[in-house]
Amino acid sequence: IMLDRDHQEKGYGQAALTQLIKRLQSRPDCQEIRTSFVRQNAIAEYFFGKNGFQRIADGLEGEIVMRYGG
Repeated sequence: IMLDRDHQEKGYGQAALTQLIKRLQSRPDCQEIRTSFVRQNAIAEYFFGKNGFQRIADGLEGEIVMRYGG
């Protein structure tokens, strides 16, 4: 999920992520939900963390990897 700066902090990202998680959880073939982002993006880490994602690894290119835990 990526929103233009002009549309951030209006609840759009929260709403989109909530709907995306619901849709993915309804799929029998979805066993895990992950996201990744550059290490310097503290806002993304906070956003996903407050929405049920836990940091699980550092990616191959130095990004942060998080998994949804509900």
